[in-house]
Amino acid sequence: MTITSNQLETLTKEWAETIEVDLKDICLSIIDVSQQAGQNYKVMVILFLPSLWDKSNIERIQLSLDTLLKKHFKLGVSDVFIITNIVQSGNVTENGNIVKWE
Repeated sequence: MTITSNQLETLTKEWAETIEVDLKDICLSIIDVSQQAGQNYKVMVILFLPSLWDKSNIERIQLSLDTLLKKHFKLGVSDVFIITNIVQSGNVTENGNIVKWE
């Protein structure tokens, strides 16, 4: 599956609007995989979310990304796999500083 920069940018903007966060708070990276064994997925996502969000918000974020990936890339129900990692405050550095949230 080939994804253009325009497709990725459009998806990112729509996702930011859907989950009501600033575009600067989202980073989507595409990594092409030449081979896959076992269960095959067209899209696999490793999602890192801050621990400041509650379970219902995390689920809303996960499901909205799943929906938008399927919509934008015309994928089937079983084509997308998302695994979410919850990141604790202080476990991120950005611009040379430790990021803490409350």
